[in-house]
Amino acid sequence: MPRAENPLETDGSALTAFAAGLRALRENAGNPSYRELARRAHFSATTLSDAAGGRRLPSLAVTLAYVRACGGDGDEWERRWRATAAELTTPAPAAGTAPYRGLAAYDHEDADFFFGRDRLVETLLARIATHRRVIVTGASGSGKTSLLRAGLALRLTGPVVFTTARELRRVPEAASLVVVDQCEELFTPGRDDDRARFAAALRADGPRVVLAVRADFADRCADLLGAAPARVEVGPMTPDELRQAITGPAARVRCMVETPLLTTAVALAHGRAGALPWLSQALLETWRRRSGNRLTLAGFQAAGEFGALPAAAAEAVFAALGPAGQAVARDLFRRLADPLEGLRAVDVDELDDTPLTADVVGRFVRARVLVRDAHRLRLAHEAVLDAWPRLRDRSDGPGRTHRELTRAATAWRRHHRDPSLL
Repeated sequence: MPRAENPLETDGSALTAFAAGLRALRENAGNPSYRELARRAHFSATTLSDAAGGRRLPSLAVTLAYVRACGGDGDEWERRWRATAAELTTPAPAAGTAPYRGLAAYDHEDADFFFGRDRLVETLLARIATHRRVIVTGASGSGKTSLLRAGLALRLTGPVVFTTARELRRVPEAASLVVVDQCEELFTPGRDDDRARFAAALRADGPRVVLAVRADFADRCADLLGAAPARVEVGPMTPDELRQAITGPAARVRCMVETPLLTTAVALAHGRAGALPWLSQALLETWRRRSGNRLTLAGFQAAGEFGALPAAAAEAVFAALGPAGQAVARDLFRRLADPLEGLRAVDVDELDDTPLTADVVGRFVRARVLVRDAHRLRLAHEAVLDAWPRLRDRSDGPGRTHRELTRAATAWRRHHRDPSLL
């Protein structure tokens, strides 16, 4: 006979009610032992017992495993879990300085909260010391601006000017270093005169210059300099760098990050340069839902994790498009999201060379939904596949046929239009 559980405190809280519901579900299933539940659920008996202990809200994965092991309705209990998590993690009034910056870049005043890029800052400093012209490049959302404004800024001495390509009119004579961000803006239509003035200013015998530019414009930006510059690539963070970026800012405001949250966040962001803004946004929302001085996995999940946040941004962009733009967007996302293969990248050569397509792609890139590097376009994170209904409910047939034709056409071109490949 299973050992009786400790009684729950009848305090009327949402947490106690949730635990009582799990216990009732187990009782209705014939009161199996936790050892038997562990065999069915593939979680330890201790983890499952704690789930119904009423001391803390179990993770969603543990809850669903417990429910299914007892023959319960997973969809119903997922809704119940989310409602309970929302009640337990209602955003507290903002107190003090938030340690994360969300979708915004870290700036000079945020340097104390900028962690995880020490190795890259050292690399950049070494390039600046030996080259007069340095290009910092990487995919959209990889953290180029934060690297320059929060990571590099405090390591520099002498008069340094930080500006953007849109703002720069001339290179200041008194500056020892000029850092120019967002240089891809020079290559938008109608900026021919700006590019010419920019190139003339940079080719003059002035201060050292660091240019930050999205990867797909790096070569064109280098051509403006008239000589081969040194390059620094901003790629995805390593797991250790991600742990620093997650726990370091929290420690600055005397908060701790619970291990389950840290493990989950690192796993979601590792290897995905475009996920960094959404990691920061999810952590910001988690901090607002903190439990005392702890950032918890329950708060992270209640905030929407990685899926719901970019999905909401994607829907906002889509809704703002006209009918023609929405048609382009539907076609684009059919290519990006294969129902069977999951997330895939699209070569930029596959995109229609029209102003409308460029505008649609640009909107989703600026919203951090899409990531663009030198040659490819991809979703910022595969969690969007399940979180955005327009992708989840997509039809398979036309998209798959289009992708097969695209691959065949690419192979045909690469083989000098060999008639046998038709």
